[in-house]
Amino acid sequence: QHLWDSNKKDSKINLLLCGSVYSMMTRIFENAKEPLFGRASQRIHLKAFDVATLKEILKDYHPHYSGEDLLAFYLITGGVAKYVELLVTKQAFTKQSIIAEVIGENSLFLEEGKNVLIEEFGKDYGNYFSILSLIASGKTSRVAIESIMEMQTGGFLDRLENEYGVVQKVRP
Repeated sequence: QHLWDSNKKDSKINLLLCGSVYSMMTRIFENAKEPLFGRASQRIHLKAFDVATLKEILKDYHPHYSGEDLLAFYLITGGVAKYVELLVTKQAFTKQSIIAEVIGENSLFLEEGKNVLIEEFGKDYGNYFSILSLIASGKTSRVAIESIMEMQTGGFLDRLENEYGVVQKVRP
């Protein structure tokens, strides 16, 4: 930390740090107790590939893809570069080959979602999973969720919506 602070103006290097766990990256650069607090000069928040980009990728690797192939490619990857790369590496471009890759033995996809969410949610992951499970089962009002969980969930729901973008509040 001291070496970087005292030499960064004279050095001819760029230090690039990247990570896929949003909460961890936020903590590292925005928590005053962390060594990298206030030291980021630029930030890039990479988004997933859009459908047009996925079409181009499929066209490059599998020019005769069908609409179903594109839909499967998008549904499974969500445009996330890591997942796109995995399917491209495995040459899974058709609906059938994509599904086979996803459910195949030792597939990264089988546990990936749960593992990413556990990492992201931290020690409170059980509460987040319970809330998401209740929402998936049709309990969508805060009152109903709090009644079943017997605890205040406003902070959890707020983070699920505003930090993680997993849920969205919809009012009639």
